[in-house]
Amino acid sequence: MGTAVLLGDLDGGTGERAFVLEEKIGLVPCRVKPAGGSGRATFDIPRLPAEEGKAPDNATLAAALSISAGDVGFGKFARSAGRREIRLLSYP
Repeated sequence: MGTAVLLGDLDGGTGERAFVLEEKIGLVPCRVKPAGGSGRATFDIPRLPAEEGKAPDNATLAAALSISAGDVGFGKFARSAGRREIRLLSYP
């Protein structure tokens, strides 16, 4: 994300602009709104992640992160394992 914001800011323009980044997962459309040395970027990923494998249980994740098991996940948000081009482990 930082690279996209920097690229959008390099020419000194202040208007929102769109371009495409070439990444390992494919071409990634990007929209950037520069804001004087900072800014915002949004991306359209070429494919959604797919679930793959099983995420470790809350106790295992908590021990690895030195937090309590009750601090892993909340509401509808739970740990998950998935893949885009690389394997991902997500824990809220």
